Amino acid sequence: MEPAEPQLSLENVPCNLCGGNDTVLHYRGRDTRFETTPRMEFEVHRCRRCGLIFLNPRPTGASLGLFYPDSYNVYNQPIEEPEPTGRGGLAGLNDRLWRRIAGMKLREKQRLITQYCPQPGRLLDVGCASGKFLAAMKTVGWDIAGLEMSALAVERARQALGPVVEQGTLETAPWPENSFDVVTLFHVLEHVPDPVGALRRIRWLLRPGGIVVVLVPNGASWEFRVLGQRDSNPLEIPRHFYHYTPATLRGLASKADLEVLKIKPFSWNVTPRLTGVLQHRLQKWSPSSSAGRAMRSLGMLGAWGVGMAMATVTGQLAGKGPGFYLVARKRTVV
Repeated sequence: MEPAEPQLSLENVPCNLCGGNDTVLHYRGRDTRFETTPRMEFEVHRCRRCGLIFLNPRPTGASLGLFYPDSYNVYNQPIEEPEPTGRGGLAGLNDRLWRRIAGMKLREKQRLITQYCPQPGRLLDVGCASGKFLAAMKTVGWDIAGLEMSALAVERARQALGPVVEQGTLETAPWPENSFDVVTLFHVLEHVPDPVGALRRIRWLLRPGGIVVVLVPNGASWEFRVLGQRDSNPLEIPRHFYHYTPATLRGLASKADLEVLKIKPFSWNVTPRLTGVLQHRLQKWSPSSSAGRAMRSLGMLGAWGVGMAMATVTGQLAGKGPGFYLVARKRTVV
């Protein structure tokens, strides 16, 4: 007997940072990424007291699966980068450039971790999807573990990495207290219903002096204000429950009794909204020739470069780039 399909149900929540209920409408929209999800509008509100931006009302935990189909792209990432195709000309150039970008993104994450943990230890990646990041950390000596909600992604990760990946959430995580030197959440905390509770649970899992590394989109970015409706789903409604700024995420980490060590206001691992807008237009072009397809791919790469150039300026100079890292530490008990 097949399990019953989840039914859509909604819940209203107070501000996770200050507990207030005095909000102002920030944005209204629907899920435009998938055609199979419920066709309804959601509202994103900003807390008047502390500035936290969050979805309200929002899907309950029991109905979240309606908005995460198996085609959700992070569930289908290959563990390893594809081998060089050997293609020549524009197509080959495009292949080499994308491989170089993938390596650059990985190295950014590794540098940030080794800045605070120079020697490999035990690492948990929350929301590990198919395990691509875990595989890379294993090759440089880390003892790895993963946590993922999707059964499909867990199956793929276990096929590649073995039984080191658990299915579930932080609330159901099976590891004991003081298990990890590093916990990472890359593009995960914005999906979590209770970020303060999640960070407290991570603090419990960390060894004294251990660090948590969080990467999230920037709710204070200039792009949302400038591009607005030109991005088909600028706030990834309704999968993103929260839209953090450096100030509000710092506040949430402090509320969870974590010591904030660093906020890095720019990341190569966040695709700029400007890139998304430009690439969406390029995808409407369907060339029939191989040369035309290569030109379109290079155009997609060019859109990424233009977006990243703007993100670098706004992120480095004003802290308004499309995404940012926060690194925090579990204080050593004296």
